[in-house]
Order: sequence, then structure tokens, then C-alpha cells
Amino acid sequence: MRYILFDLDGTLVDSSEGIVRCFLYAFARMGAAAPPENRLRDCIGPPLLDSFLHFFGGKREAALSAVAFYRERYDKEGWKECRLYPSVAERLAALRRAGKVLGVATSKPQRFAERILRRFAVYDDFSVVVGSKEDNSFDKKGDIIRLAMSLLHAPREETVMLGDRRHDVEGAKENGILSVGIQSGFAAPRELEEAGADRIAPDFSAACAIAADLIFVPSAAAPFRAE
Repeated sequence: MRYILFDLDGTLVDSSEGIVRCFLYAFARMGAAAPPENRLRDCIGPPLLDSFLHFFGGKREAALSAVAFYRERYDKEGWKECRLYPSVAERLAALRRAGKVLGVATSKPQRFAERILRRFAVYDDFSVVVGSKEDNSFDKKGDIIRLAMSLLHAPREETVMLGDRRHDVEGAKENGILSVGIQSGFAAPRELEEAGADRIAPDFSAACAIAADLIFVPSAAAPFRAE
């Protein structure tokens, strides 16, 4: 594949520390009991508003208030509480040398995504970075992938999405492109298989190797596990 799109949280960076702390802060400010941390880790990847709507029983006003509190802390501290996964910088550079065109498609707000990528000095590896809007009007993965492809002028038969959650796989399917699921992120057991990822890799390096060699066919082969 010539065009390779990457998720951010759980794919390029381990952002669990900052995200969990911001969730805990938001629940504290709301005066609500926080769910166990393992449940909060399950929220890494999907749109933030969707997670708070779930926790607050579909009450949109409460969910929007929680989102605002979450971002209050994230803007000051949370965005820094993450780390680049091993070999990411080296693999991105190698893909570019091989002529691949790289992009980021993330449900994280655009400004935070750009800030994190610049902090780890990998921002310039990407031809496009597409994140969500902070007014929650643009946060669905399928829409984000579609915009990234449009900005890159990327044909679907030459594009693959790499990510660690079912939303990445589902967003890829929505746009008619292949997906590589990465098990080293935040997916639950068998989440990627059940979502229908075209390929599954144990970590970022393996996922990049698979993506670089993928060939699009109308009836993609059954998922396999990279060794």
C-alpha cells in the first residue's frame, strides 16, 4: 500500500496515563463516582463524548460538562502524560524512505494530536493529520478517515488504516479500505478479530511491515496473525 493512515492513541503513543487521570478528574469535578480504571482504559480510542454519554446514562448535558472538565485538565497536563511506542520514529522514517505517504486519522481533537506529534518530533513524517472537532460535530472515525483520504487524494485500493481498536477497523470498512489491527494497544481480547480486521499484528513494527506489503483485492483474505 502506498498510503498508510495511523490512529494515534494506542497505535503511535501510549496515552493511558494522561487519559485515565483526566477521566478521574472529570468524574471528581462532576461529583460522580469514577468507574474502575480498567473500564476507563476501554475508553481510549472511541470519541470522548460517546464514553461520557455511556457513563452518564445518555444524559447529554452531563456528558458535555464532563467532556469540558476532562479537556480542562488534558489541555494543561494530560496531553504530556504519554510516550511514543518503541520503534515508531524509526519505522515511520523507513516507510517514508520507501516512498509511502503517511497520515494520522484520530478521534483526538486536532490541536492535541498535532501537539503530541510535535513533542515527539514525528509530526513532519505525516503529510496530513486529521483529528476531531472540539464541538463534537466531527468525531466519528469513518468521517475522519474519509477526510484524511480526501486531503491525500488517496485511492481506496492504495490505502490502509492501522489502529488498535474496533473503531479503526469499522472506519476503514466504511471507506472501503483495508485495515491492520495492532494488539499492543488497548483492544479487548478478540476485539480486532471480531471487528473484522483484514490483518492483525502483535505490535507497531509488525503492523508497518504488513501494511507496506498489502495488496488490495475485492474479497480480502481472512485475518491472520503476524508472527
